[in-house]
Amino acid sequence: MNLPIQELKSRTPTHISLGDIVQYRSKNGGDAILRGRIKKMYGEIYYDVFAIDYGFIDLQVTVKNIWTCSFTYPPLAYPCRLCNIAPLNRDRTWSATVSKAMKDVVGNNNVLMIFRGRDLSGINKVNINIVPQDLATMLILAGIAIICADL
Repeated sequence: MNLPIQELKSRTPTHISLGDIVQYRSKNGGDAILRGRIKKMYGEIYYDVFAIDYGFIDLQVTVKNIWTCSFTYPPLAYPCRLCNIAPLNRDRTWSATVSKAMKDVVGNNNVLMIFRGRDLSGINKVNINIVPQDLATMLILAGIAIICADL
């Protein structure tokens, strides 16, 4: 997938829009050249880019590190959220500690993800089952989440 840097430099985009699929140099990916989707624009200089094959976001990537992408195969990572469970805090956001713990559990175990559709913002709703119990039950038993109606 990686092209020589000279070839990439010849593919500088003339215009970048939200949602564009690009190739870019990733700070989080060890300076690797990855495929990404433009998530946020800061004028015409900096962009937040979602790494569509890895599932993380690189913040404020400079335009000089973004190139047009000719690869058309589907993304390997999709944004997801858990169904029927919510964090205990009032603003309904997961803490960084809980997010890291969930990534460690899901990333280091065999899991079964059951897709339950998409929410209004297009995020995939999932249930994640880890033998011997599902992730939602583990979070509830740990006292960091509550059962709720699907948001």
